[in-house]
Amino acid sequence: MWRIVRAFFGAILGLTFLFLSGNPGCVASGTAGNTKAIPPAITLMISSNTVSNFAPCGCHSGQWGGMPRRGTIFQEVEDEVSWPVLLVDTGNVTQGSTSESQKLKDEYIFQAYAVIGYDVVNVGINDLRLGLDELTRISDDYSIPWTSANTYEQNLMPELPITAPVPGGINRPESTTDPVNPADTDESNEEIDYEPASAPEFPPVFASYRIVEHEDAPGFRIGFISALVHEATRLNLTVNFSFEAYIDAVQRQVDYLRDTEKVDLVILVSDADNLNNITPGTLNGIDIVIGGSTRAQASPNALLNPANPVYRPPVQPNPPVSNPTGDEVSEGADADAVVEEAILEPLPLPMIFPKASSRGRIVNRIDIWFDAGGQIVDYATQDYRVDDTNEDDPRMVEIARGYDNDILSDDLNRQVTRTFAGSLACETCHPGYIDAWQNHGHFNSYDTIDESGSLDDRSCTECHAIGYVNKPRLLTYDLVPDSHRNVGCEGCHNNGGTHVQLITHLATLDPSVRGDFSANDTMSQPIPNSRCTECHTGQWGVNFDYETAMAAARAICLGVTTPHATLDDLNQ
Repeated sequence: MWRIVRAFFGAILGLTFLFLSGNPGCVASGTAGNTKAIPPAITLMISSNTVSNFAPCGCHSGQWGGMPRRGTIFQEVEDEVSWPVLLVDTGNVTQGSTSESQKLKDEYIFQAYAVIGYDVVNVGINDLRLGLDELTRISDDYSIPWTSANTYEQNLMPELPITAPVPGGINRPESTTDPVNPADTDESNEEIDYEPASAPEFPPVFASYRIVEHEDAPGFRIGFISALVHEATRLNLTVNFSFEAYIDAVQRQVDYLRDTEKVDLVILVSDADNLNNITPGTLNGIDIVIGGSTRAQASPNALLNPANPVYRPPVQPNPPVSNPTGDEVSEGADADAVVEEAILEPLPLPMIFPKASSRGRIVNRIDIWFDAGGQIVDYATQDYRVDDTNEDDPRMVEIARGYDNDILSDDLNRQVTRTFAGSLACETCHPGYIDAWQNHGHFNSYDTIDESGSLDDRSCTECHAIGYVNKPRLLTYDLVPDSHRNVGCEGCHNNGGTHVQLITHLATLDPSVRGDFSANDTMSQPIPNSRCTECHTGQWGVNFDYETAMAAARAICLGVTTPHATLDDLNQ
């Protein structure tokens, strides 16, 4: 309930703030109060690159991921700790496709995000492909907290320079520790002070920041800033949007959150694959950076903090030991000696933590501990593999059932069966072929996903059944008719239903005119490479070779010697 209330008031306060101040942010709850409860710690749960995968994803590498399992992990962590748990997504929630099937899948992804209750969702470059109107609708319908400090409407910002100065390679104001970037110095190698760009006169299209004040730590304000840090070439090619250099955009928001909003903690959320340019002298005022792929080193205070999972209790002093006579006490430590509590020193900032695994297969947990003054003194990281050891969140299961109802399975099956007849229909006129193919992987593709426990993954249906490739709506495998399960004859020879209709008609004609119509039979056409690569693509096409596959298929088919029925046989 807390997250729902917080999301609602966050939207209202954010819009109010946008019009009053011209600084487009979003205050998720609370204001700068006179009292502050500094939590002993906070936990950040990080997800990344979901790319429209509601169900577990993978074939050869295992069925990992899925919103139902993610929901369970996040809920269990929230139940486990006594301090605030904040949920962060680094972006690319969707594939960015506007096709009917993907739009339908995305609706359920966003339903799941709304139920989970994310505190901040960075806008990824894939997400931008949906367009501003669609992203705005999604935000309104599902309270998705899109955030991006450097994304503007098309043509409002100049193209980003392809070869820009390395952030942190020049001296910022009041900084003497940053190295000099040789590309920006003259022959005398004089230092060049960083001059930030002036703030644009128009706001970015999404909230630049979000402020969260958790009910478990009233008065303790956490500011999230998000930014697109992809290379300039990709951003410049993104349709309908333009971008400000992230260093300028982010630093401006950091200064505002620190000076005006008086936040206690600033967290930068990035979609970047590499954050080598974020150094202690860059983006002053940021405490935590989430992005990139570099693993964080172990906290230097970890062994001193009893709350840290890697903590080991110190060795206690040896008690006094009596001599056998009982008259004397051997030398040893005082029995009443007290082990002094370790003092955790504040850690240097910013601290950089990586994004989570692609397609939601792994989510990251970051625990951050504070001292009494609110300074970060320790941290711990943990990866959660989102696999079948995690039960499905019943809330997500309910969402998935709604998807099944929406796809109108009966109508879709009728469409498919009108065109695709199924292998048993082929056997009527062409006996022997099912026996010849029965041990081939195509004819046993049902077993592949059954044994991997992925029958609920509707994306598997597309290539493990007949007739559903490139259909606008997919089915869970249990809704596919038995006659169309497995990749049978029509995996190569498409449109068997059309073939049966044509052959049935030809059988009624005089043999002298049959040739005028038989040219329309799709079965007489060669099997193109493109038919195979509809499914044998990406990780499923790594070892696929069209010529080799066709030679093997021909050998199986030519090995069948059973006579097939003729048109005259059918006409009798």
